[in-house]
Amino acid sequence: MTLKRTWAFMETSRIGLPVGLQLVGRHRADRAVLELAHAWESATRHIDVLPQLPG
Repeated sequence: MTLKRTWAFMETSRIGLPVGLQLVGRHRADRAVLELAHAWESATRHIDVLPQLPG
């Protein structure tokens, strides 16, 4: 996997959960972007974290 010119930008909430994630890659670098997305999701496991809802 090559990550040349593949970037990730992320904002987080007050409790550290991701609010938005933008992955940007070179033209025709779809595979690199998808591999980066998979690696990020596997490493952070944010999908398993549920936020505490007020109320």
